[in-house]
Amino acid sequence: MTREKLKIGVMALAIGMFAVSCGSGGNKQQSGAATITANNKSSDNYNPKEQFTAVPVNIDFVEDWMLPADGVITEVKLEDEGLGIYAVRIEGISKTQCEKYQKTLETKGMVFGFDACNNGKVVIDFTKTFLKDKAEDSVLTLHFYKK
Repeated sequence: MTREKLKIGVMALAIGMFAVSCGSGGNKQQSGAATITANNKSSDNYNPKEQFTAVPVNIDFVEDWMLPADGVITEVKLEDEGLGIYAVRIEGISKTQCEKYQKTLETKGMVFGFDACNNGKVVIDFTKTFLKDKAEDSVLTLHFYKK
């Protein structure tokens, strides 16, 4: 009888280990599916701040309200030292977000002409060549200079 109890005990232990390993394998599949779903959702809720590194804008005549609230500033460079023209590259901003940004500038007294606006002191030129409907495909370049 001792041998039979030992066999039953070993079989019970083996069945228990098999059940545990099957259960954890199932959880791995479920967690993998959850990860895939989370990744798919992230493309629907695109956040450029997760994709790019922000660069500070250290231009003395540019105030925070002159910069878009959407997208991420990925490059700031002095494009023409003699004229004092700075180029600011914003990635991850859609056409709709850019239009919202332009309306914000208008509420602050900026006057729009052809792809440019100014308030009598500062001019902002828009390069919308790479501006798309999908934020993840879009790049907006702004040129700032004193009038």
